[in-house]
Amino acid sequence: MSGNIQKLLSICEDLTLEDLSALKFLSLEHIPLRKLESIQDPKELLLALQDKGLLDNSDLSFLKELLFRISRNDLLNDRLRCSRNEVKRELQIPSRAKVSPYRQLLYGISEEVSRDNVECVRFLLQKQLPKRKLLDSTTMLELFIEMEKAGIVHETQLEE
Repeated sequence: MSGNIQKLLSICEDLTLEDLSALKFLSLEHIPLRKLESIQDPKELLLALQDKGLLDNSDLSFLKELLFRISRNDLLNDRLRCSRNEVKRELQIPSRAKVSPYRQLLYGISEEVSRDNVECVRFLLQKQLPKRKLLDSTTMLELFIEMEKAGIVHETQLEE
């Protein structure tokens, strides 16, 4: 058990704040937003995942998926001793992926949006979101969360 704990602590030390934000966003369907908003440290996130039964000593598959989704292949290889291709194959098995295609899509979009384009999106949302929410949201992931709260985007409203 201590081997996996050491691996997890090592992973936590290597995660950036940007990584943490991405992991929290990808975990939104499993951990309530209110809980995620209070998490400021990767260790807290891992504890929340453990509390939800998504992470335990014998099953690190969700953590592997999260690291795969945010392209932290270095942590997959060095800390968890698995390759990106292994995780990719595992996720192709039906019901193995725990991050929904919707959440994957939003995350993928956020990765492609430049800071200048985030400003453009904020401008376009002026009439749909309160000014305070727009000012507080500095990343595309934060804007997506505010858009979800306001009902602007939803898993069933992707085609509009």
